[in-house]
Amino acid sequence: MASFTVSCTDTTVTMRVSGLKSGQKVRFYVRIDPGSTVYVDRTYTATSSSLSRSFSGLKPSTDYACNVKLDDTTWIGTRYFTTDSPEIKVEPWSWSRSNGDASASQTSAAYSAVRNKGKVSGFSYLVWNDMVNKVKEILDAKGLSWNNRFASYAGTLMSSGSRTLTATKFNSLRYNIGLHYSTGIDTVFRGDTVYGWYFTTLTSCMNYWLND
Repeated sequence: MASFTVSCTDTTVTMRVSGLKSGQKVRFYVRIDPGSTVYVDRTYTATSSSLSRSFSGLKPSTDYACNVKLDDTTWIGTRYFTTDSPEIKVEPWSWSRSNGDASASQTSAAYSAVRNKGKVSGFSYLVWNDMVNKVKEILDAKGLSWNNRFASYAGTLMSSGSRTLTATKFNSLRYNIGLHYSTGIDTVFRGDTVYGWYFTTLTSCMNYWLND
């Protein structure tokens, strides 16, 4: 599974994508945040498992959002940064807006489901993936690595063909948050009940950890 990191100066951003396949198209996209002014919209072809590009001409002390798209079909996720700032800004998790690939309505429906006010089927697998990607984004911003005790980062994600939330996937996300901010949730096993408050607790812990 591809991922990317960001570093910046007062006028330049460097975006590095890892986990690529040779020949993949990689589209870099940078805009002012919030807003729609596009500064970068360029596509390259990967020749190895990683690709790094720097883009200059940005405004000092300005908030930007950037993303990477693979093969004109898959957005990896959004990264936020402020020029002049060595620290990459990570937006906190919100149940009322999109946090990545899931739409705001899908995220809100998932919240309704875990709060016992909606159908479990309303919890899109894309919302789960956004939770996983948010943890990966926090780890990247803090210079930390994903812990593979239960599953790799890629193994914690769901796919469109496999949308089952297994105990292994749940434990992997719980563990990678709990290593840095205690969740109070014990290891789950196959057949255990996974309660709705587990999900809201995990996302709350993400935000507490982010602000540490």
